[in-house]
Amino acid sequence: MKIRMCSALVLCCLSALASAAEVNGELDWANRVSLSVPVSGIVATVSVRPGEAVAAGQSLLSLDVREVQARVAHAKSAVKKLELHRAEAEREWGRAKELFDRTVLSERELQLAEIGLNDADAAYQAAQAERIAAEVALECHTIKAPFAAWVLAVPVAPGQAIVNTQQAMPLVTLAARDLMRARVNVDAAHVATLKADAAVAVRVGEQRFDTRIVQIGLEPIDSQRPPQYPVEVEFKVPADVQLRAGQPAVLELP
Repeated sequence: MKIRMCSALVLCCLSALASAAEVNGELDWANRVSLSVPVSGIVATVSVRPGEAVAAGQSLLSLDVREVQARVAHAKSAVKKLELHRAEAEREWGRAKELFDRTVLSERELQLAEIGLNDADAAYQAAQAERIAAEVALECHTIKAPFAAWVLAVPVAPGQAIVNTQQAMPLVTLAARDLMRARVNVDAAHVATLKADAAVAVRVGEQRFDTRIVQIGLEPIDSQRPPQYPVEVEFKVPADVQLRAGQPAVLELP
């Protein structure tokens, strides 16, 4: 009886292995971005090189900020000045209201004091808006990493002029370090049996990663015959593992 049970178990395992399909494919970046700035200027510093690992929030590149720093200083000075004017206009309106309540001041004079206060407040709010715009422009002169990434390309150097009038020029290209994508091509008969989010595994060399299908193509690749359809998966990459786009991978499909 035990021999029969063991034989049955072996047959089941062999059947499961036989039903799994191994398809060769390659790795690609799951999250690749080209970063730029919405302003023109001169590149002041480039803090990274292609191939380097960067942390989220790390400064990558900056433009010359002297002109925009002057705008920020001027805007802050205007805010301070107009804040004092608004405070004085508010005191004037308070005195006018008190005199009006005592019937010493006419309604017309009270209205003029109120108009003066409104004008002073409007000027102050406009200066605040200019200060915020200048500070945002200052922030736009620096590129920081939006996530932990590999630096793929930095096609500029210090001293280079950047003119972003119609289309922003890519300044730094990154790829996420903790997420990769594997892509394989599967024939029509097999792809019909697959479902999105199905559990699969990816092998890269001696390493194996459990993951799920994220995309199943609806159109064949180019004009291949018989038709081949793209199947893609994404998987987490441990911090101590470095993978590269284009590396061969084997996808274990059900």
